[in-house]
Amino acid sequence: MSGNSMSDPRRPNKVLRYKPPSTENNPTLEDPTPDYMNLLGMIFSMCGLMLKVVYLCGGDVLSPESPTHVPALV
Repeated sequence: MSGNSMSDPRRPNKVLRYKPPSTENNPTLEDPTPDYMNLLGMIFSMCGLMLKVVYLCGGDVLSPESPTHVPALV
């Protein structure tokens, strides 16, 4: 018995599951958008962490006059 027969009288309007086209034949079909979104997420996360560190330390982290001063994080 065949799995996806179009001549099956029991379910003539059967919905077929979507299968993406293979990228082996046409490598230009590969979507780079998820990779770019992951990269942007990492960049924004690092920026957010840097801002959080500067905010918690009161700006002393980037000041050159007190390089050894590291305040305690509460």
